[in-house]
Amino acid sequence: MEKQRITNTSSASWIRGSCIGRGCFGTVTKAVSKIDGGVFAVKSVDLSTCLPSQSESLENEISILRSLKSHPHIVRFLGDDVSKEGTTSFRNLHLEYLPEGDVSNGGIVVDETLLRRYVWCLVSALGHVHSNGIVHCDVKSKNVLVVNGGSSVKLADFGSAMEFKKPTAEITPRGSPLWMAPETIRGEYQGPKSDVWSLGCTVIEMLTGKPAWEENGFDSLSRIGYSNELPFIPAGVSELGQDFLEKCLRRDRSQRWSCDQLLEHPFLCQDHHSFVTESSPRCVLDWVNSDFEEDEVSDVSRVEPMVSAMARMSKLATSGGVKWESNGWVEVRANAFEESGAQLEYLVSTRVESELNTSVRPPGNEESTSAMTCELLLHSGNMPGQKIETGHEDMVHDVQMDYYGKRVATASSDCTIKITGVSNNGGSQHLATLTGHRGPVWQVAWAHPKFGSFLASCSYDGQVILWKEGSQNQWTQAHVFTDHKSSVNSIAWAPHDLGLSLACGSSDGNISVFTGRADGGWDTTKIDQAHPVGVTSVSWAPATAPGALVSSGLLDPVYKLASGGCDNTVKVWKLSNGSWKMDCFPALQKHTDWVRDVAWAPNLGLPKSTIASGSQDGKVIIWTVGKEGEQWEGKVLKDFMTPVWRVSWSLTGNMLAVSDGNNNMTVWKEAVDGEWEQVTVME
Repeated sequence: MEKQRITNTSSASWIRGSCIGRGCFGTVTKAVSKIDGGVFAVKSVDLSTCLPSQSESLENEISILRSLKSHPHIVRFLGDDVSKEGTTSFRNLHLEYLPEGDVSNGGIVVDETLLRRYVWCLVSALGHVHSNGIVHCDVKSKNVLVVNGGSSVKLADFGSAMEFKKPTAEITPRGSPLWMAPETIRGEYQGPKSDVWSLGCTVIEMLTGKPAWEENGFDSLSRIGYSNELPFIPAGVSELGQDFLEKCLRRDRSQRWSCDQLLEHPFLCQDHHSFVTESSPRCVLDWVNSDFEEDEVSDVSRVEPMVSAMARMSKLATSGGVKWESNGWVEVRANAFEESGAQLEYLVSTRVESELNTSVRPPGNEESTSAMTCELLLHSGNMPGQKIETGHEDMVHDVQMDYYGKRVATASSDCTIKITGVSNNGGSQHLATLTGHRGPVWQVAWAHPKFGSFLASCSYDGQVILWKEGSQNQWTQAHVFTDHKSSVNSIAWAPHDLGLSLACGSSDGNISVFTGRADGGWDTTKIDQAHPVGVTSVSWAPATAPGALVSSGLLDPVYKLASGGCDNTVKVWKLSNGSWKMDCFPALQKHTDWVRDVAWAPNLGLPKSTIASGSQDGKVIIWTVGKEGEQWEGKVLKDFMTPVWRVSWSLTGNMLAVSDGNNNMTVWKEAVDGEWEQVTVME
């Protein structure tokens, strides 16, 4: 094992090797320790010929790095010295040597799991820097260095860094203009929030392979500093990725998120421990200074994206959308207000009375507000649409109406659930805010009213909370389930004929079913490793057995579940003798990417079972089976050419609603011959 730190180095203790980079602020060479043969990088300036700005930059970098405690995602400072080499004296900074290059040399980061890992490392490093009162001032891809075979990165080049003090006069901007924040271009401020803007530009650069802003000289600076324009977010970025970038790229720095807040964003915090890597050995990085021209740098390896099973696990954060229910749909949209940061993650649905005719329109150009505003348009005849302000301070992931269509429950990244009353005359009233989760709340689910007024919620924090209403609008935590060690992504109440049972699917790969007892306690059954790389959705089968309508005898109720996961499969489970067993062999495998949602159709006693599944691959598949024990058959309803968020059946099970990544909701109907046709679309 090589030593990880060198102190009191001098030219007598190390040998300068070949040049690996050269720029306006110095030269970088390989060096070899005479003591142990360890290889490290030396950044040097010639004291006899350098400009004052060059030596000042190097001294500043040495001072900054010396003051920072070691961090696994910051290039390690090994020491500094002045060396006499022939007749020339050099001021030297010693750093760990990592030959894998910087992110800008690796092309486009196409795998979002890898991108999340890189960004988590950067935000963690910047948070450490900011907590020590320092601003990096030059965050960009050329200063993001690849380690550990491309699975992790480190933040480098602190030559422009400075101690942060609140400015009392105009500042002199530091860093690279195309990555500077608007307030820095204007000479008003350069602080931690400015680094966050640069981080957002760097993420876009990693996605596209080019700067977030075009290089057009003064015109570019004018657009960055004085217009209302924002960098273009490339297509294909997930909803959570888009929201993360929106939090970074707010022009008003007071509304821009800090690194501490960003670390809690669902885009990064989903199972973030999988992102943490051990610090690399010293011989793992080709130092490339941000000021070096590309044609002056050698020995730079390309970054090869690493794809593994964890790719699916990391994507689970985006599965925290809504859960479609059965009795009709209400489509919800919202504007993302810059000041509040609140937005609906994507099209969502709510459960409403079956006789309601529902539609949606986006809100108009309302002024920015501190609260989350969304519109539910519930149409019965010619009644006008109803507008509801949820009051959330962050992204809304789920919207569900209660059994009677009188109250709306919403779940949000602000860690709260809000309950709003609605009425037929168009009025709405905030009724309650439920707090208790320590992370984004992904879904909410109302229990059938025969059991009382219960609401369940699941969260990134791994908890499922059961809320009970006492006196009107007074809610308490009736029970907290802590069986899961990772994010709980989906919850679903069983048909009320089966009792008070709640199924929960988690990123830990397990499904839990909690069943209430008469004494107020709860029994738990589990399906361990139902989908080893993560469960995205669960759905109960109807309690009525297929064929009950034409059967001459009384059939036992059905205890079955369908689940979707990050292993691209749909699975069916059956409760037998107190334990859950897989009821389809093999698993249903027609999807080519992770399954976002599954929905088991009502069958009204007809001799057929039907499940719909929607996937990241853009396809909706209708799975059917006749008699017990027969093989499920899958048929592609349509390839939507964009991720499918949710699928939901009508009360009779002959109509299916699909919401997709183009913000469309389509409704499909099964014809007499068994073929499906689209009957309407809501754009």
